[in-house]
Amino acid sequence: MKKCAVLGIIFLFTIFNFACKDDPQDDDPNINIEKEFKILPWETLSSSDRSFHLNIETIQPKSCENSQIDFTPTNIGNQISLIIKDIPEPDCPAPFFSANANYELGSLSPIEYSLQISLKDLVHNEGSLIVTDEYYEIAMENLDGIIIPNTKLYKVPEAMIWGYVSYSSANEAVYSEGFIDEVKGISENEEFQNGYYGYFSIENNSLNILNEDLPKLFNPTFGFKFQDEISQLETILADYRSLYPNIDFKIFTSTGEAL
Repeated sequence: MKKCAVLGIIFLFTIFNFACKDDPQDDDPNINIEKEFKILPWETLSSSDRSFHLNIETIQPKSCENSQIDFTPTNIGNQISLIIKDIPEPDCPAPFFSANANYELGSLSPIEYSLQISLKDLVHNEGSLIVTDEYYEIAMENLDGIIIPNTKLYKVPEAMIWGYVSYSSANEAVYSEGFIDEVKGISENEEFQNGYYGYFSIENNSLNILNEDLPKLFNPTFGFKFQDEISQLETILADYRSLYPNIDFKIFTSTGEAL
């Protein structure tokens, strides 16, 4: 049990939770590291370029909305390193929120990068980040202290729009259908790859909006290829918002606009 004693000493110097237990089949103890952080791949969109991010969140909530994770990033050539160091917590009351951090890596070339995600200088998760023209994919050899809910992030296709209509009464469905039909009429149908895109996910050509508060009962979604002037979409939105102020109409674009 010498290793357990050493780990007990290390625990005093780190914010992370370690535990060791005896394996009845082995004289050496197994080291179980509690999952502390989520690593979330993300791509920001703009009209000029795109930027890849590794967002970090604590799994357990913290006592302040603005709790930030202290980390050290390194990005040299095809080597990417992220060291999660601490969670300095300001003195603020409940409610509880996840502490977070954002590691922006910028525009990445379509190659394979080596990736290391460390907890202080004690735990090192080794792996790779594969970048292609269609997606980013994280492949880790070990995941000690971290989880990656979506290891493959598809890039939002060029010239794509997506959105939703949110309404409370089934009687309003006709207005939602009218709006989507008008948008579809100036767009092109496209079968997009199934998978996780950050802003939405697609399964069997059905689009699910993510990270948006949709409080109303009915929330039909859509996704199309659109290559004309954005002003055409803005005109349709303005007309429907004026006629039906109790219904939410929203369109997003692959160049970063939220209309």
